Amino acid sequence: MDDFIYVARDSTSDSAKLVEISRNLADSLRTPEKRDQLSNSGNVFTVLNTQLQQSIALNSDPLKLERLTQLCRVTANICLDNDTNRQKLLDAGVHSSVLALLNSLTPQEISNKSHSVVLRAAFGTLLNLSQDYAPSQEVLNSVDALSTVFKFLNRRTITAGESDTAVLHSYIYEWGWRIVNNLLSSEHAKVEPGVTEAEALFSWVEAFQNDTITKTYTGLDQDDELQGVYEEDLSSLESATMLLETFAFDSETVRLCLADQSKLDVLLAFAETNELPRAYLESADNATIDEWSKIYEECKSAVGKCIVGISSEDKLMNTLFDHGKGSFVQRMLIWLNNDQQRLNISGTLAIGNLARSEENTTTIVRDFNIIPRLVALLQGDDVKVSHASMSLLKNLSLPVLNKEVIGKSGAIEAAQKFLSTSFAHVQPLQFATVGFYKHLCTQQLENTLAIVNHDPPILEAIITLINKSDDAGIKSEGTRVFVHGIKSCWMSTDISAQEARSRFIQQPIAKVLVELLCNTRKYQILTNEAIMALTLLASDPAGANYILEENDNLASTLKQLLQDQNEVNKKLKLNICVFYSNLILKQTEQKLNAEELKNSLESDIKLLTEDSDSELSKTAATVIAATNAN
Repeated sequence: MDDFIYVARDSTSDSAKLVEISRNLADSLRTPEKRDQLSNSGNVFTVLNTQLQQSIALNSDPLKLERLTQLCRVTANICLDNDTNRQKLLDAGVHSSVLALLNSLTPQEISNKSHSVVLRAAFGTLLNLSQDYAPSQEVLNSVDALSTVFKFLNRRTITAGESDTAVLHSYIYEWGWRIVNNLLSSEHAKVEPGVTEAEALFSWVEAFQNDTITKTYTGLDQDDELQGVYEEDLSSLESATMLLETFAFDSETVRLCLADQSKLDVLLAFAETNELPRAYLESADNATIDEWSKIYEECKSAVGKCIVGISSEDKLMNTLFDHGKGSFVQRMLIWLNNDQQRLNISGTLAIGNLARSEENTTTIVRDFNIIPRLVALLQGDDVKVSHASMSLLKNLSLPVLNKEVIGKSGAIEAAQKFLSTSFAHVQPLQFATVGFYKHLCTQQLENTLAIVNHDPPILEAIITLINKSDDAGIKSEGTRVFVHGIKSCWMSTDISAQEARSRFIQQPIAKVLVELLCNTRKYQILTNEAIMALTLLASDPAGANYILEENDNLASTLKQLLQDQNEVNKKLKLNICVFYSNLILKQTEQKLNAEELKNSLESDIKLLTEDSDSELSKTAATVIAATNAN
């Protein structure tokens, strides 16, 4: 170590001498004892950083690349499994110098073997520096080290006929992905991937799809060497596709970049491929090919999910759909009808993402004839396929024009099984199912009657699901099925609707409606819906009796709402007055609870008779007069 410091500080020392002494120091630092000895030295870290900076600045020194390589080997080895040395390297600013070195290189240069060796050594420093050490990860993320690393993970940097660097590059890529993983796994990582990242990740899919992978290695003769680089490239593809999936959901920039038609065509074609490239199939034994095939299948699945992410971009919806005639949506229809699970799921979810406008949604149902296919998929045993199909049906059942078609398609019957406890482990599927029923009931009496009168009973299955589920979303969405079912039946004069009301007038439904009111006060739309449904239910004496059984929670919640000074709640307060009136006047078996409710709320309602809102004040006065005349 002392020799290194002496030579490094000696301005007369030539590059060859510095290279030799740096190589010797790097070799010695392979042992933990030598690394620990350096922990007590502050000088070596500063000297290392100075030498890195000076070496980067050299323009004509023929030994420049070797000098940089050996210095980076020292910085890499010095912090291997040593947090103390990692921190000292950070304090000395070595990480900044290594990033400056990387930024001084171009992707074109690393096709040259000597530049590749420098890159590998620099990657070694970043890898060892960031391995399981949060301070390093945080610092490197703060200076956007990821973008610098991704610049060299682009597969296009290797071109055909350069097989002599291929093996070296395979190890560089391996280290690069490990650096990326270290930085992304940081607790405080705030990554905003951009075009550089998207291009690098896409390049691996492109290389496999266009078979430039195997063309690169035509000069490799040894089977074991060829198998090794194939395996490393497949590992790189796996890393790239997993990140493509993640970034496509997280980054608008990535989505827009990948939506370029030439890139999108490659992604779609790759997702549709069935086998490994032929060269892979010819280079290994059956056991290895089976293992590779499983990885390749996961890569194709990840790209399919990436395509789903791309389709979720608001700025792309109209382009990808193109009034139902776009090549993308037509391709997704083919996927929807495909027997391969991964294509089936991705196609269904992508169409669902495009069904986020009423125009698109009605076009899908009117022109694509996919409802029978979705119903058939619900009848299968694959819960992932069922979830995708149920989610799409939920979206499609929102527009009024679609409700009748879907209601008569058999979807109501096919979806019921997902309400059972046997699907409790698939909460997203159950959430989509109750949301589907809610949409069908909304302003649609025929669907409401179909659900209410179904045997086996769907209403009871929803009640059981609400009571047993620990998911707040399932509880609220399930209860909203009753909200909209009640509104559909009470707002109709049809004799069948009046007969169906009795199915809603039951204590379990009154109970969950009160719970919706009490547990979702911060969501005004849910509060309004709960009050409206409870008011209608309370217009029937039996309904009023059932609701008053829940008076302990009900009274305190209503009082808080009445005392809320927020101006936007005046319409809600008016509705509470009507609800209160129905409870007091309609009940027949809950006089004690009615009296308690009256004692709790009457003074608050009296205050509303003086409100500046004339409609609210008149309603409050009418309610006070009516309930006191009782």
